[in-house]
Amino acid sequence: MNARLRKKAERLLNQTQDQIITQVRRLKDDRICIGVTGLSRSGKSSFIISLINQLRQFRSAQLSAFSPWLQHRIIGVQQHPLEDRALPTFPYLSGVQQLSSQPPQWPNSTTDISGVLLELKLRSRNILGRNSTRSLFIEIRDYPGEWLLDLPLLQMSYYQWCKQQQNLLKGDLRKAVEANPSELFAAIDASLPADPGVLSRYTLAYRQFLENCRSSEYELALVQPGRYLMPGRAKDLPELFPLQTLPEQECLKTLSSDSYYAVLEHQFERYKREVVKPFFNEFIRPINRQIVLVDAVHALSRGEAYMAELITALEHLSESFNYGTRRIFGGRIEKVLFAATKMDQVIARDHEQVRHLLASMVHTSLERASWHDADYRVEAVAAIRAGREARVDDEECIAGFNDAGEAIGYIHPQIPGQVPRAEQWHDFKGWSAISLSPPQDIRADQDQALPQIRMDRVLQELIGDLCR
Repeated sequence: MNARLRKKAERLLNQTQDQIITQVRRLKDDRICIGVTGLSRSGKSSFIISLINQLRQFRSAQLSAFSPWLQHRIIGVQQHPLEDRALPTFPYLSGVQQLSSQPPQWPNSTTDISGVLLELKLRSRNILGRNSTRSLFIEIRDYPGEWLLDLPLLQMSYYQWCKQQQNLLKGDLRKAVEANPSELFAAIDASLPADPGVLSRYTLAYRQFLENCRSSEYELALVQPGRYLMPGRAKDLPELFPLQTLPEQECLKTLSSDSYYAVLEHQFERYKREVVKPFFNEFIRPINRQIVLVDAVHALSRGEAYMAELITALEHLSESFNYGTRRIFGGRIEKVLFAATKMDQVIARDHEQVRHLLASMVHTSLERASWHDADYRVEAVAAIRAGREARVDDEECIAGFNDAGEAIGYIHPQIPGQVPRAEQWHDFKGWSAISLSPPQDIRADQDQALPQIRMDRVLQELIGDLCR
């Protein structure tokens, strides 16, 4: 057996062993796999760091809504090597070091998949009423939300995707983006033989356009293919872009196999087969419970068109989950928590309004989940609290530090409890949500629980029922 085949055989053997361990623990109901996602700038890395930190530093944490903490049943928390040996470990320690650096920095954004496995050891009582101990193994999986947006492609044809992108490219949001390739793509005759040079140049042009869409100037949410923005470890991605001048559907079968349409259709199917399906089968399928992070306040500050774009992206994210009761061998999301992030940038009396706003944004997603018996919730949290409430001239405001370490404060408009109607958006014109630097008193060398808002409720919603 040559080296390449031996390495492949060892990898398959390791995967089989890892799956057996995972399934045995799932049968015993002492293991849960939690997926954490959200679109760029929703605070995924900070959220996962705080989630791990609150458990590891439970003695100094304030987790009154988490029943095992309140009942003094937590004995300890320990990190273990991941059962899936092919999955990179989430960089928790380096993230804490970034937070505690001088000046403090936010952890690096998610650009690839990773995970962490924690053992939560609890005091409990056995069936005879005697004191005993038990362990709950919690696997947390982190991945870019942009990758999840690719999953709906599995249910689409290349023709359908082109039609969808055609509508997006001609919309007002993308018309304003630099280097919009709509006219460039529209000039291609789909029936002509494909020129390899043109395919390469236009694919690069489309990638650049997607990067422009995701830049800080525009921050558009609905971008496909997601791997064009965050390739992770994927190599040699297919050359792909959406044609804008399409033949009638009944004429597609008459096109030659070397036509632009046929070649790009083949690349589209290859992208689904080689990139999207493996991601779902190997990474998403084992997830039982899911957190979707949303920066709802930032969306409010960006305006009506941006809010509509984000809502559409959230619906696409939700369609990617296979809701319903958990099966022994995975493949179902049994619980979904939508969490509005960065609540430290909002005064406390408006936190409930933000929660209602998020519920309004994901209404379609929640309705879909309810039809499949999933347990879903909406929460508003701050994974790491950087802002504090203050009062200036009898007005409530948020105080904190900017990236330069200078003290700043601001007053935000009243947050609505639902997505504003067209005539209400003028209340937010000229306002933009601010960016705060991390708190300045975090020390990596101390057993310190990070300051947070309602992360205890997150823990209770996600694993409280498994800690009884």
